[in-house]
Amino acid sequence: MAKRPAFFVRQGKIISEMYSFEWYSGFSVSQKQKSVKSLHDAIIKADINAKPLEISTKSKERNYWNQIKCLQSPNK
Repeated sequence: MAKRPAFFVRQGKIISEMYSFEWYSGFSVSQKQKSVKSLHDAIIKADINAKPLEISTKSKERNYWNQIKCLQSPNK
């Protein structure tokens, strides 16, 4: 088991809560994705209306990275 924070907005304030989830050790992308899914499942278990957004490079939500490219400074 592992514990990680998740951040969300409640009544206009940023809130951080710790969640326990099953950690999958290893360096492969699939192991990291299993851990991400486990964390998301823990968040949803605590709040059925939660909509976790994963922003890591190992995310299955690859479309997210295409969206933030437009936010990057052109000087980089």
